[in-house]
Amino acid sequence: MTTTASAVRGVQGQTSYAGIVLPTHDEIAETIAPYVVERHPVDSAAWKAIAGPVQRYFWKKYHIKRLLKRNSRSQSKVRNEYEETWDFRDWPSPGDMRMKLTPCTWGDQGLHVRTHGTKRVHLLLLARVLRALKPKTVLEVGAGNGLNILVLAAMFPEIRFTSIDLTQAGVAKAHAAQAEETLPQLLMEYAPEPVVDPTAHRRADIRQGDASRLEFADNSFDLVYTSLALEQMQAVRDAAVSECARVASGHVVNVEPFREVNDRGTRKHYTIFNNYLDLKIAELPRFGLEPKLTFDDIPHKVTIGYGLAVSKVRSS
Repeated sequence: MTTTASAVRGVQGQTSYAGIVLPTHDEIAETIAPYVVERHPVDSAAWKAIAGPVQRYFWKKYHIKRLLKRNSRSQSKVRNEYEETWDFRDWPSPGDMRMKLTPCTWGDQGLHVRTHGTKRVHLLLLARVLRALKPKTVLEVGAGNGLNILVLAAMFPEIRFTSIDLTQAGVAKAHAAQAEETLPQLLMEYAPEPVVDPTAHRRADIRQGDASRLEFADNSFDLVYTSLALEQMQAVRDAAVSECARVASGHVVNVEPFREVNDRGTRKHYTIFNNYLDLKIAELPRFGLEPKLTFDDIPHKVTIGYGLAVSKVRSS
């Protein structure tokens, strides 16, 4: 089965741009397949037994939080949470790459997916964009422990990759993986498309930095991307998006929980509850970005969904 590109609901934009070949339904299914433990129709009793407890647990926490009126999440709190997260995990390791099971939906199917399964699909989307746009220099903002940039660097050795992350621990984990002569085998297997140069991960420039105050000159990179990073930057949202646009000379690419993908039901309230990104793709033009391609026909967690936006930087 194949499908055509799917625009994010409510966004007026193209579903093809600059020769970008978005993955078909079959290609996405193949990418996530190693991480799918079980699948059921979304209207089946078996799926409701999996997804129901997750949703009920969220709504219980949601109502308690509303009663306590606790809904703030500063960047310092985010940094502290992720410093602890990255410092705690032994990475890359099978235990981290296949941690817990997460219920996801994709069309009329419910998928019980190991944690990094959906992220592998996001990585495939980024790879397709890079292959078509052929940037020479790329910046990842909010690189975490380096999962995306290390794999992409090995897949696209002709690109000069740079990344920043807010946490020292995340950068340290990425540097530890870079110390290996070749890309760790676990990451080789995680790559959604073939690795071209298994030593190219060593050449990526991975450093600590603040997304709201990037230490790069205007137009420093052909392309800037974020993947589940702005999600955590609601407190500095406008500054972070503006900085991405400022240092990009060509395109900004985001795989994020845009509001259009989370505008109803559990997903809407889950993003509010966690103080995750509150931004519409339709708002990107006010940051000097012109959305050229949008896509969301991918597996989404039952609690939060993600959309791809490829935007052209407007000339000043």
